[in-house]
Amino acid sequence: MSLTLTHSQANIIRWLLINLGLGTDPASAGSWPIYAYSEPDTPDAVITVYNTVGFVDGRAMPTGEVYEHFGFQVRVRATSSKLGITKINEIARQMAESVHNLTVTIDTETYTVCAITRKSGVIELGKEYPTSERNVFTLNAIVALYRTV
Repeated sequence: MSLTLTHSQANIIRWLLINLGLGTDPASAGSWPIYAYSEPDTPDAVITVYNTVGFVDGRAMPTGEVYEHFGFQVRVRATSSKLGITKINEIARQMAESVHNLTVTIDTETYTVCAITRKSGVIELGKEYPTSERNVFTLNAIVALYRTV
């Protein structure tokens, strides 16, 4: 097992959420497209995953391998508060109940996502003033994952 990632945790979580059926690849033009790193202005209903600070959880003495939990944030934007809170609560539920040693493949790399731990409850940021009336919600978490060798 190796903790050296060739893709960022935001991109890995993005594909995990797509695999769980919580949104779609933007290339498919489906509902609830999921992006990593940056959020487009359209469509109104969108999910974006960002990298945040994680923490180092120690290292193995014989090998020096570092154990790290990688931080990320999920941001949901929707036209109504009800739609947004429903979607982000479903994401939180799936992360808690469905993520246990799931694999995600990006290009030629495969990652095992061991577990996700929320670092906060859902945060309602309100409306996107002054640019729009869309509602925004976030959820912060850490993930234990490794690149399969």
